[in-house]
Amino acid sequence: MEVVITCVETTGAEVRLHDCMAFDQDITTMSVELRANGVEARRGVELLDHDGLARFFERLAADYLGWDGERTWRSYDEEFAVAARFHSRGRVELRWSLADKVNHAWSANITTWIHAGEDMLGLAGGLRALFDAR
Repeated sequence: MEVVITCVETTGAEVRLHDCMAFDQDITTMSVELRANGVEARRGVELLDHDGLARFFERLAADYLGWDGERTWRSYDEEFAVAARFHSRGRVELRWSLADKVNHAWSANITTWIHAGEDMLGLAGGLRALFDAR
């Protein structure tokens, strides 16, 4: 199972989350890929809070009328993160980051845009299914 987040404004910008597996009771592993403008970054990440990312997006979907400021979610080692900001006309900016924090060898960031409401609800549901299937 996988979840692919595409950008409604930039063709080719996407985030792909897949291979979500329970490593043990506390740790879930997942593969993350960021793609934009011919550049691709990928990394396996460990999540201590096995469904925290799904809950983050469920809260965003519940607030479809908007919110002030920026909301963020990060993996415990901060190698994978997403920041969400609500904009006018029901658009949500999602800034994704992926990095090699151990060796400090690289980092990658892309921005995708999604519509609040049904699109965000669909994304939250896809993430819930991804984590529940692990």
